[in-house]
Amino acid sequence: MDNLVLDELGAVALRQGSTTLNAMAFADTDVHSLFTATLSGTRYRMSGCTDAVYSNGTLIESSVAGSGDISFGAHMGQILFARGTTKKKYN
Repeated sequence: MDNLVLDELGAVALRQGSTTLNAMAFADTDVHSLFTATLSGTRYRMSGCTDAVYSNGTLIESSVAGSGDISFGAHMGQILFARGTTKKKYN
């Protein structure tokens, strides 16, 4: 049953297939952090790649300090991300 998941009502459903998120590969191929948020009806897919952050495939920050995963969160219509000494908001 590795192709089944529980849906939002807790019923067993067939797992959906995967799709390509963007038409071109990221310039940074080390994708280590992913986050999806829906703000005001718009879906934002955030990706942490090497020391950069992308929103829907577009580079928004290129010099995130530290190493390891980038922490993402959403609050009051903004997406927040941090790693090391870098703390940013995206709206």
